[in-house]
Amino acid sequence: MGIFFSKNSIAWYFILPVLAVHFMVVALPSLLSLALCLTDWNGFGKINYVGFENFYELFDDRYFKKAVWHNIIWTCLFLTIPIALALTCASKSL
Repeated sequence: MGIFFSKNSIAWYFILPVLAVHFMVVALPSLLSLALCLTDWNGFGKINYVGFENFYELFDDRYFKKAVWHNIIWTCLFLTIPIALALTCASKSL
């Protein structure tokens, strides 16, 4: 009976529900998405494995490349401008 109430086992009682929820909500859907991205399945019918053909098609698309570039610019702007502004305001208030 003492093994069920030791310090290590009590910690696991708190960690196990979090790990179970994390597995069901994050890990399992991520693994299934990873498996499905290698198919051309449309949601109905037979799943057909195509390998990396989806990625070859994606990286050849000019609209995708343009969208990625716009996201890089957007991210750089929204990472640098607020931080620079905050640092400027913080230095003036000292």
